[in-house]
Amino acid sequence: VLLLAAGRGALLDPARLESLLREVADAHLRIVIRLTDEGWGPANLAADAWVGAVGDLARRLVGRVSAYQVLDQPAGRYDPLTYAYLLKRVAVVIRAADRNALIVAGGLSAGDLDWATRLLQADAAPYLDVLAAQGPAALKAVVDLRDRLDPQEAVWLVSAPLDREAPRPSAAAIYLEGISEGAQV
Repeated sequence: VLLLAAGRGALLDPARLESLLREVADAHLRIVIRLTDEGWGPANLAADAWVGAVGDLARRLVGRVSAYQVLDQPAGRYDPLTYAYLLKRVAVVIRAADRNALIVAGGLSAGDLDWATRLLQADAAPYLDVLAAQGPAALKAVVDLRDRLDPQEAVWLVSAPLDREAPRPSAAAIYLEGISEGAQV
């Protein structure tokens, strides 16, 4: 999986994005685009211009992108109702363009579970395909949340840093632990 961050520059510069996509086409990687608020700011995200730019991006990339993650770690910056509103609007424009693209929530840490509970209680679940656990430490908590509130959602592990110097379990061990915790890999 190749994760591309799409802030204002990437959303409005199709040539830059096309260049990145061409670089990975031969590698047969699935592409996940993380939509960011870079260059927009939290107050402007629900604005029609940002949502429209996301829709334009999804229409340009139909069939080439597997999933869109709506922001990275939104719990620290957005009220759950504001994020739910944004998530719903973005999911509608993406699915109108590409019904096969998955919608991934922003990464959740173990401390974000109350926030995530309020998000799902704001009727965001039908607009989501995947809950994202922000690193291995959050995986079990996010799987437990999913099992309690919306057992249909997949859980992905995102943003798991690799420290080449520190002794740690192998990538295979982390992968198998994720599977045992109920993550979809």
